Amino acid sequence: MNRRSWLRGALGTSGVVLAGGLGSLAHIWVVRGVDEGVLTARGQQILGHMSRGVLAGFLAANASQREHLLYAVRQRVEAGAAKLPHLVKLQLGGLLGAVESPPSRYLLTGVNQPWSRLSDLQVAQALDRMRLSSDLPTLVAYKSLRNLVCLQVFSDPRLQAMTAYPGPMDI
Repeated sequence: MNRRSWLRGALGTSGVVLAGGLGSLAHIWVVRGVDEGVLTARGQQILGHMSRGVLAGFLAANASQREHLLYAVRQRVEAGAAKLPHLVKLQLGGLLGAVESPPSRYLLTGVNQPWSRLSDLQVAQALDRMRLSSDLPTLVAYKSLRNLVCLQVFSDPRLQAMTAYPGPMDI
């Protein structure tokens, strides 16, 4: 292989990688979960899917109870997110966009399908892959999503009572 053909191949590959990266960033910008300080409809959907994964072990088997709990959780998490500082809201929006964008969703969680096609268990397994990752940004993303959901759900006695979690033990 001569130098010229190697250089053409390297430039072509670089162009494809650059175009893919820019396309993914553009998709994250379009899908972003927060706009002007409030969660977008897409951001609410993504947080709903993340809540399904975080609470997978605590959801009721009854479909109506499960949907009622997830709706209450989504409202509570949205209210909690609204109280975050502006910069943190922007970071949350970027994180939600990254979790929704197909290339970054695959890199972060190993999931190559939309969240709506996955069961609660599959979403929980995807979040578990994030938890076990050796990549620091992926771990921070997982902890951020999990903490946002858990702090909002388990700090509200009404929501906690709707889960299978018995609460802290009295000592």
